[in-house]
Amino acid sequence: MSEKNCKNCNKVFNVIPSRYERTEYCSKDCQLAFRRAPEVICLTCKNLFKNYRTDRTNAPKFCSITCLKASTPKDIIKTCPFCNATFSVVHWQAKRQNFCSKSCGINANSERITKQIQKTCLGCKGRFSPKGRTKKLQTSAKFCNLRCRAKYTEANFAKRFWSKVDKTGDCWLWLGQLNINGYGTICMPNHKNKMAHRIAYELNFAILDSTPSKLYVCHKCDNPKCVNPQHLFLGTHQNNMDDMKAKARTAHGEKCHNSKLTDEKVREARKLKKEGCSMVFLARKNNVSFQAMSAAILGRTWGHVKN
Repeated sequence: MSEKNCKNCNKVFNVIPSRYERTEYCSKDCQLAFRRAPEVICLTCKNLFKNYRTDRTNAPKFCSITCLKASTPKDIIKTCPFCNATFSVVHWQAKRQNFCSKSCGINANSERITKQIQKTCLGCKGRFSPKGRTKKLQTSAKFCNLRCRAKYTEANFAKRFWSKVDKTGDCWLWLGQLNINGYGTICMPNHKNKMAHRIAYELNFAILDSTPSKLYVCHKCDNPKCVNPQHLFLGTHQNNMDDMKAKARTAHGEKCHNSKLTDEKVREARKLKKEGCSMVFLARKNNVSFQAMSAAILGRTWGHVKN
């Protein structure tokens, strides 16, 4: 036999070793007394009631459903701002519901719209009340609808375009947005971006949106920001490449980032070849391949270098 303390009365009693872990009470009366439900005070009616939950820490606060409903907040009474009638609202909808009915809300909204600011549309010259939740949106509105805005922007596109051009110098510089390559861009009335120098050429010769897409608008001055129509001409891709080559704007010779030879090395190699040096020796000396060295000496490449 082994001894153990009772969980209810804390008395010492003898227990068989095989039942030591399962036995917790000295008698059945102590077991019933411990398991008897404790009494809790109701928060509404202040009466005692028994807690039959096994979890003693999470005890109930109300003795019945009526006490629970009585403790919840009651409906809030409000006044309708349109018809001045009183109505009751559930407490969780008090902030959202301001009118007694849907019709009062619609009538109040229509009355608010009529009291809005009246403005003149720039497109059709008609009067309209701008829609907007704030006064800032209402005062900034200029058109009554999107169609009037589209017609106005299309009619005043040329004025908007030339307002972004600096005509002080020989080259008319574009003051608007630039792309990665430095060319000016502008948003068209159809919400598509186009090159500024192309639009300048089309506006000057009254052929807006009628220039063939295969033809390029090339620069005579080689200034990407320039939109002066006198500095522009139409041409194909081949004409543009020929013009770039004629102006020596192509990357050749020392301008190439991966070039190992220079103008002086090519002249020296050609001189040594005439003196009898082999092509292999010259290629190893300049740290290039045999084919690259022979092409430079024979003039197939580096043709711009004169002996």
